[in-house]
This record gives sequence, C-alpha cells and structure tokens, in this order.
Amino acid sequence: MAAKTTGPQRVDTDRFEVGRPAPTDAYRALHSDGGCTGPAYTTHPGGGAIQICVAGATVTEGVARALAAAVDAPSTEG
Repeated sequence: MAAKTTGPQRVDTDRFEVGRPAPTDAYRALHSDGGCTGPAYTTHPGGGAIQICVAGATVTEGVARALAAAVDAPSTEG
C-alpha cells in the first residue's frame, strides 16, 4: 500500500534540465505582497500560487532560475 501524503510534494529540482521536457508540473505559493515564497511543489499548494512550468514543456532558462530560487527559499509548510 502506498504511503499517504499530507500535502503537496516538493519538486526535485535536479530533474529539470534546460532544453529538456519538464518531468512534472512546478508551482510556488504567492506571498500576500504578490511575490513567490517557499519551495516549489508538484501540485498547487493551495491559496495563491503561480505555475512555474507544465509537465512535458521544454525547461527554459527562466524556469531554471525560478526553480533555483525556490531551492533556497524557506518552507511555508506549517
């Protein structure tokens, strides 16, 4: 039996390579000021969020930068 998850799963940013198809969707939560906050997730984290990329789409430099910024971001998990 698969383990139950309690919320969105974090994106494995090492699997995203510029010029290659994105292995999963990637989202980040939005702070009340409209900026991104916290790590990247494979599903919508709830509340306000931005989709960084769609599974299967070509990973661009912009996507790579957004994911790199998410790696060092503090968690918004409670």
